[in-house]
Amino acid sequence: MAVAVAYKITGDPRFARFTLEGKIEWSNSRMLIGDDDVVALQAGRNLADKLQTSLIGLNVGTLRTSTPALRKNALSKGPDSLMVLADEEAGEWNGVSTAQALARMIRRNGEINIVLTGSGSNDEGSRIIPSLVGGHLGWPVFQEVSDIDCDGEDLLLTQHIERETRVIRMRPPVVVAVTSDAAAVRIPRMNDVLSAAKKPVDMLTVSDMEDFHPSIIRPKRTQRILEKPREHKIYEGIFGVAPLVDYLDAQGVLPRQNTEDMQEVCFEREPENGSTTWFVCMRPPSVKILNHLRRRGKVVVIMYDEGEVKGADEVIRLHLPENCPAESSADTLNDVIRPEPGDIVLFSAHPTMRALAGAVATRQSRPIFCDVRQIKKNTLSVGRFGGRLYETYSLDGVVVGVQGNMAEHMMPPLTEPYVGDVASVLERDVDVHSPYVMHIEKRKPLKETDLVLRRASRVVAAGRGCLAEGKMELFNELAHVLKATRGITRPLSEGEHSMPRSMSIGLSAAIISPDLFIAVGISGDYYHVAGIRDSRIIVAINSDPNADIFDVCDVGIVGDVSEILPVLTQSLRNRLSA
Repeated sequence: MAVAVAYKITGDPRFARFTLEGKIEWSNSRMLIGDDDVVALQAGRNLADKLQTSLIGLNVGTLRTSTPALRKNALSKGPDSLMVLADEEAGEWNGVSTAQALARMIRRNGEINIVLTGSGSNDEGSRIIPSLVGGHLGWPVFQEVSDIDCDGEDLLLTQHIERETRVIRMRPPVVVAVTSDAAAVRIPRMNDVLSAAKKPVDMLTVSDMEDFHPSIIRPKRTQRILEKPREHKIYEGIFGVAPLVDYLDAQGVLPRQNTEDMQEVCFEREPENGSTTWFVCMRPPSVKILNHLRRRGKVVVIMYDEGEVKGADEVIRLHLPENCPAESSADTLNDVIRPEPGDIVLFSAHPTMRALAGAVATRQSRPIFCDVRQIKKNTLSVGRFGGRLYETYSLDGVVVGVQGNMAEHMMPPLTEPYVGDVASVLERDVDVHSPYVMHIEKRKPLKETDLVLRRASRVVAAGRGCLAEGKMELFNELAHVLKATRGITRPLSEGEHSMPRSMSIGLSAAIISPDLFIAVGISGDYYHVAGIRDSRIIVAINSDPNADIFDVCDVGIVGDVSEILPVLTQSLRNRLSA
């Protein structure tokens, strides 16, 4: 038995250049191990010590990503040895190809039965590689794991997912994607650096992989998405509150007086062909997503929740045995989904759905696409690098996709209201005959949900600038007056702050597209901005006039949060009651 950590070495995305033709230039960016993968290496070291076994680092990349210095750097962070596939051919691979290579390397080793990865790489937010690795190996996959412990031969995996915190008891083999707070990273000491040079490294090329031919699907078109023009009206102090409220009122993004927002409305289908979209989700999907999917034809929703679905043609509800995690339902799901050529199997971005997407794609030998932004008659468009690039693929045969940021204000409008009944529902029990024993040992409900965050039309998010005493109360009051969903930056969900991870916004968390996004005390680093890029209106409040968030906002106020928020909240309250 051994523990392995799959880590990725990429360029720093902050210094990547995107050409108008959609090509990425990394020449001016130094190569490094992603922050999330550093956490995974530490979590792997901690787990290997508990199990009294070895830790193996797995890496796939080009020769530039596998230099002696980079290998030594990785070994200083915990692994006892490395298995590295270094080949220029890997430079043409995407996540699907990389996952195939990793699975082949794990089989080649023969001793690995626990694989850890980070929550996402520095340059991508797809978070699908662990699911595909598990799919190729036939192992269960768990994502968003914030703590790993062991009890004898069993692993205890703690997850904070949507509505609850839960602890999964299961026995390896397993693939686990850990969150950015799964371990406290220890800075390598001098003896760690010196001993790293003596640790073994198994260097491989594609030709060493026993007739290995990875799947490569090239996009029909790649294009750079130009940033939406922002108005960049920046004000100083409380004098910016009045023009900000006037601006928000004129844009129609304030809540209606004494009423809740309008219910979502279904629309008549405008079919482009007779294809079916299979939409797999935990909770009832939003009508705006189903409206988009209905353009292609029939929509079949497969879900695990008891809620009502409007806007679909059929609903298949899967019932899990008591305390059985949905991750164990891959075999049943594979039996239920019977697509025809031209169909799309689309999974929601829920962590469990991402885990199952990889299982279904590998079982049915289907190509899989992540961060699906738009689906048309014969093409599918996906976002990369937080939506800075769009790749468009031709729809041939059956494809599997993971839902990305399908922003309502970016979709073509529909006009005719749908007056049909709620879709018919087929009930199906999940048959669990898996050789892998797993069950939910503990569960605790959470208040905030990522599901609500992704659907919200107004979001108010807090950053480090809200951590001082009393500022979070002011932040919460602003969100209440605006009837807005609360969000946070990733640091507020880590360590001593421990706010629900489901509130996090960014490249490796929730990517959102509300009508109104207000950043309170947020500096605006690359990873957070990637999660809000498609918001219709962005407002920034920060005491630092040089904060990066002011570069991407429509309206900004430079000032202390404790001074601005009380005045802004009262002004909004007066405007809404006027």
